[in-house]
Amino acid sequence: MKKIIASLILVSALAVQAQSSGSFSGGLQQIGDAVSSSTNWTAIAGYGHSTSGNKSLLFADIAYNFNQNVGIVGGYDYLFGNGNSQANIVKGGVTLSLPMHPFAFLGSTFATNITCTPFVADLLATPKNSGAGIGNIMTTGVNFDVYSFKNFELGAGVQIEKRTGQGDWDGSYYLVHLAISRKF
Repeated sequence: MKKIIASLILVSALAVQAQSSGSFSGGLQQIGDAVSSSTNWTAIAGYGHSTSGNKSLLFADIAYNFNQNVGIVGGYDYLFGNGNSQANIVKGGVTLSLPMHPFAFLGSTFATNITCTPFVADLLATPKNSGAGIGNIMTTGVNFDVYSFKNFELGAGVQIEKRTGQGDWDGSYYLVHLAISRKF
């Protein structure tokens, strides 16, 4: 149900933008301008490997946060292994996160300033040529803020995801990622 609601919200926003600007591409341009000038996005790239079999993936995602706890994410996956490769043409959904300072109890300034953000995301993915239709990706992980400059933050983290409805690519994957965020 969450997937359907998220998809409807995104399609509705695109339709409203298109109507007010006179064209669909004008609406996309307005959305792009809003995201590029906003202060609450994260770009993520990483690598993952399946827990069984010899399957790997490379991914790139963009997350846009409505606040520090709720956002949307869209991205691209390139899956490969066992002589096969596949690109997920569409991947997107809802993400929930909770920034925290897990080492604040130690009392040192360095430890207190370390921010980690556990997150969970539920994504739809359309696999290419699998015949499986729309699949689902559930991912859970943590991102650590590593270095701050101006209003940007470099991060690194780990996550595990479970893919279903992805044909030969179904299963669990361990992932590592690097991220750059523009903070609130």
